[in-house]
Amino acid sequence: MKTRKTILFFGIMAMIPVLLTTFCLAADSTLPKKHYAIKAQHLRSALEAYQDQSGQNIAYSDVLVDGKVSNTINETCDSLQAITTILKGTGLGFKATEHGTLVLIQDAAASKSNTYRSDIQTWNHKNHSKCPG
Repeated sequence: MKTRKTILFFGIMAMIPVLLTTFCLAADSTLPKKHYAIKAQHLRSALEAYQDQSGQNIAYSDVLVDGKVSNTINETCDSLQAITTILKGTGLGFKATEHGTLVLIQDAAASKSNTYRSDIQTWNHKNHSKCPG
C-alpha cells in the first residue's frame, strides 16, 4: 500500500511541470493587444521605439544589434508578437527573465525552429512572423 502511495505522489509531482507549461502557454495567449507602428530602421532605434510603445524592458549587448536592421511593424498585436516581427531575420531571439525583462540573444535557431519554448522561455519568430490582423 505504501508503494502505491509513493508512486502516486511522484506521479503527481512529475505532472506539475507539464501543468505549469500548459498554464504558461495559455497565459501568453492572453497578453493585451495594442497597435505598434515602427518602421524598418537600425535595430537599436527600433528597439527603443518598441520599448516606448510597449513599456517592455529589453536588455542587450551593443555587439548583438550593431549593423542589424529591423523589420517594419504596423499592426495590432501583443508585445511578444511585435518584438518577434521586429527581430525577424536578424538572427536574434530573446529570453524573458523572471522579472519580465526581455534579454536579446544570438540565436542560430531563430531562422529555423522559431517557436516559443516555455521550458526555456525563448520566443523566436517563424510561426509568429506577423501579428494577427
